[in-house]
Amino acid sequence: MKMDIKIMNPSSNIAICTLWAKKELVLKALRETQKMVNIIGTLYTVYGINYLLKTLAKHGKIDTLIVFGPDLSGSGKALITLFKEERVPKGLRLIWEWDKVKKIVNTVKMIDLRHAYGSKEGIRVLKETIKENFRHMERSVRDEEDWKLEEVKLRSFPVPLAGFYIHDGDLFYLWFKAVYLVMKYGFLKESEYGEIQKEVIGLLSVLEVYDRIKDVNNIITKFSEVMNPEGFKKHVDSLLNAKDCEKVSYTYGNRLFSNDVYGDQIKYIIDKLGERPMSRRAIATLWLPSDRESDTPPCLVLVQGLISGNYYHHITVFRSHDIFGAWPLNAYGQLILAMKIAEGLSKKLRRGIKIGNLVIFSISAHIYEHDWMRAEEFIQKYKDRVKVRFVPDLRGNIIFSEGRVEHRVESGEILNVYEENYDELKFETGFLSADHAFWLGYEYGRKREIT
Repeated sequence: MKMDIKIMNPSSNIAICTLWAKKELVLKALRETQKMVNIIGTLYTVYGINYLLKTLAKHGKIDTLIVFGPDLSGSGKALITLFKEERVPKGLRLIWEWDKVKKIVNTVKMIDLRHAYGSKEGIRVLKETIKENFRHMERSVRDEEDWKLEEVKLRSFPVPLAGFYIHDGDLFYLWFKAVYLVMKYGFLKESEYGEIQKEVIGLLSVLEVYDRIKDVNNIITKFSEVMNPEGFKKHVDSLLNAKDCEKVSYTYGNRLFSNDVYGDQIKYIIDKLGERPMSRRAIATLWLPSDRESDTPPCLVLVQGLISGNYYHHITVFRSHDIFGAWPLNAYGQLILAMKIAEGLSKKLRRGIKIGNLVIFSISAHIYEHDWMRAEEFIQKYKDRVKVRFVPDLRGNIIFSEGRVEHRVESGEILNVYEENYDELKFETGFLSADHAFWLGYEYGRKREIT
């Protein structure tokens, strides 16, 4: 994290913390009074207090800290608590020992002007406060030290996060995104197997097929760089086989094609959609009442099929999903199953039905500790390749055109037209893919610089 500070008068005793306000705007408003300020800087997060303390430790002439700005994240409140109440506020993880920090706290006067920011008299109050407290310092009020700020990388994201969406037209790179996401944002917790895991809740992975996949064997070839290709073939054989396996209590194939309660559920999906293509009731359930007491209940609990036009969409729900160890086999198997269903629907409806989307909803998306090292190696090996890939956004393209913005679908027709302004673009980009939204923001900023 880079320290967002500016030094004006090293002999001054005053520092200003602008919190979320741009320090350049505050300095401009201060005019000649800024000559009485030693340092000015922002403070966006509570954690950033560590950087503020490092700055005060290095600049020993500062004995007055004025807080003036919008406290959007509670960083200002935490800072005030630290200095005025002489205690570590909730949510602040200090890098240094309290006895070391206390030397700063005891030699710096805190002036809280958060209430004045944004008011008509705000700048006047700030100027008067600076003038009243300014002193030209010949000596430091404490020993000046260059504190080393060595941050410890988090093993776990601090809060459990839910609701992630990733998409791609390539199954291998979709898996990469899932692994990267769980390793970065996963919350550390125990599992029922006695091993810790990183977990995110509610991961929606969408493989946008739409004629992009010509040969499924190419998928296995890509994955063979990381995994044993024989595993894919065995999984598909098991998935498409209705027979029980003696070595396990059930198989997905048995639950789908020869379910004790529902019978052949894949035939049901084909028949249901074949009779009523608009149906939302073509569902296969793999969870049985007896699974509540089982030590090895199925991870895949539901499969649903939908038809839109000439496209079949295959939606799957996994209650528990091992993203590094099992996701590739599961995803590949469901793609093959979707193709089988689409083939059956083509015969039933007497028209060509193609695969649209393969949707995989992982309620608990996790990676076990024994796979963390391999997952990190996998990320390092392929990250640069993924970063430069272009993934088309099926939501369409955004075109800047003479003061207006056109939203055109992939085939070229206009979906919407709206004004070229920040608020409108911010709203619209919330529904685009993340990389598309990033590009749009970049282009908008570039256009504003030019004009």
